[in-house]
Amino acid sequence: MPSLEWEYFLDTHYRPHLVIVILQAGLGRKAKHAEVLERLIEELGVVANYAMHHEDEQIRVAFERDLDASTFGKALDAGVTLRGGLDEWASETICSFDAKGKALR
Repeated sequence: MPSLEWEYFLDTHYRPHLVIVILQAGLGRKAKHAEVLERLIEELGVVANYAMHHEDEQIRVAFERDLDASTFGKALDAGVTLRGGLDEWASETICSFDAKGKALR
């Protein structure tokens, strides 16, 4: 499934699932991290809509489907997932990347 533009995605999908990827390398590497994340999403075979947004030292990836967000988070060795009482999101997961685009625990 192709990536959608962030604002359009948020306007058309009620309470999507969010995965926040914290960047450890600084702003200059954000484009490389985004490319790595796009490739990972393709390799995982995400089937529903998703969108990516760069914000400060993080890349936010929103997914329409819980299963896609969960699979993506597990591939990145993500930590805590919050579910339920979030205003904007159905779930929120956080993980980190190092300078080479590798997941950190």
